[in-house]
Order: sequence, then C-alpha cells, then structure tokens
Amino acid sequence: MPFASAVALTLGDNIGTCMTAQIASIRSGLPGRRTAWAHTLYNVIGAAAAMALLPQFCALVEWFTRALGQDGGRLVANTHTLFNVLSAVVFLPLTRLYARFIEWIVPGRPSEAVRRPGPRRAA
Repeated sequence: MPFASAVALTLGDNIGTCMTAQIASIRSGLPGRRTAWAHTLYNVIGAAAAMALLPQFCALVEWFTRALGQDGGRLVANTHTLFNVLSAVVFLPLTRLYARFIEWIVPGRPSEAVRRPGPRRAA
C-alpha cells in the first residue's frame, strides 16, 4: 500500500473514533454533547487540513521518522502521533474561539444551563 494511502486511512481512523463519543453523548447532558461535537469537529478539521496538505504532511512524517533514526515500519505510528501533536498545537491558541463556536453549534436549552463554578459561600 502506498504511504499516502496509509496516511489517509490513519486520518479516517481518527475521525472514525469520534463515533464512540457521539454514541456516548446521546443520553448525556449539554456538556457531554458539546464535548462529543468538539472532539468530532476537531478531528474532522484536522484531517481535512492534513488531506489538503497530504504530500507535505507525508514528507514531514518521513523526515521525522528518519530524524529519529527509525525505519519505515514506524511511519504509520508516527503519522498518528504527528497528526495529533500538530492538531493540538494549531488548536491551542484558538481554544476560546473554538469553545464559543461549539456553544454556537450545540446551543443549550434554558433547562440545560451549564453552571459555572463561582466563589464559595461560607456555610
């Protein structure tokens, strides 16, 4: 199998694992549903970006694998690792914006208001 095909399968696998979170969120509250959608969209956006830059991403994985002195048997594992690390690095500065986006995508009903921790009151 060509390496680019293995990369595409690995990216699809990352998206496929989101189904577990979606199923688990079916009967959960608002925070659970938002978390599941945040996880799913995070992986879909990351995979779409990697697919748009597939030749460059494959070259990066191959370079990284050689730089570590590893053989080609580690390419798929390194693909998975680099995808997750790079996605986190890209999304980290956007955390607040992404949280607001998820709140817009998965709006809450008044009965599901998310309680935020506030100052503790003396008993």
